[in-house]
Amino acid sequence: MSNFLEKAGIRDRFSIIYQATHKIKNEELANSLFELEKFNFMKLLEENPSLNKANEVNKYATFIDVVKDGLSFDKTQKHVYVMVRNVKTNQKDEKGKDIYSPRMSYEIAKNGVMFLVKKAGSVKDISEPVIVYEGDDIDVKTINGDLQIIHSPAIPRKSKKILGCYFFVITNDNRKDPVWYPIGKIERLKKFSEKQNKGESNALYTSGYEGQIDEGFFVTKAVKAGLAKYSTKPTGLNHVEDGVYVDENTNVLSDAELADKYMNDIPNDDVESTNDFTDFDEIPSEAF
Repeated sequence: MSNFLEKAGIRDRFSIIYQATHKIKNEELANSLFELEKFNFMKLLEENPSLNKANEVNKYATFIDVVKDGLSFDKTQKHVYVMVRNVKTNQKDEKGKDIYSPRMSYEIAKNGVMFLVKKAGSVKDISEPVIVYEGDDIDVKTINGDLQIIHSPAIPRKSKKILGCYFFVITNDNRKDPVWYPIGKIERLKKFSEKQNKGESNALYTSGYEGQIDEGFFVTKAVKAGLAKYSTKPTGLNHVEDGVYVDENTNVLSDAELADKYMNDIPNDDVESTNDFTDFDEIPSEAF
């Protein structure tokens, strides 16, 4: 497979974009990062041949979108999910049917969201999310306006049925803010996903234990919702959230707010599902 990132001028253009984005003048650092992520990206394409359905311009744009924000294609980092989806063009075939074109896009994963928030200095630290299962002793209450979470997991575990997820945000003034995300919020997002994918929701909403949501996908949703007020908005044109392309004019929204904003804005048939995600451990090979 030819390495399109080796073409003349590609590294120089990346260096200019990266230095401008981060307001630095360190060409050596930018070039080193380019070489490292070029290796990670090409390895990703080799291991997932379906991603090569996208054209070189589209792949290059995705590469820039991700790396310029400091995210990595290194699978051990688990920063992003990369996929190829068929997106409707403005052209028709000889029978008058819409022509679709493969387009690479990506969604920021749990680790990527946490990385960006901490990198931006919005918070001091974020604890690792904890899933609460049926049978656990969980008490979520508000005292004097402050949320409190007391959790004692059942040992041994009595059930794999998810009740919710929580984590703690250590703010810059050293407050320990708990975040609780109940499983009930997922149903609304599932309906939104069905709306965007021709009546079929993202496979991860039902690919978990006995048809429940995949655990890794649930934690990602919880983290994104819980950190929405801290996050810096993604500016990559190939960034998506549950099938909706998020561009530089999109505000930082929670999952529910994003669903409200776009529920009626994008026709169902603008995007076809191709189920071509990268195969991180926390996410099955099929998604969207």
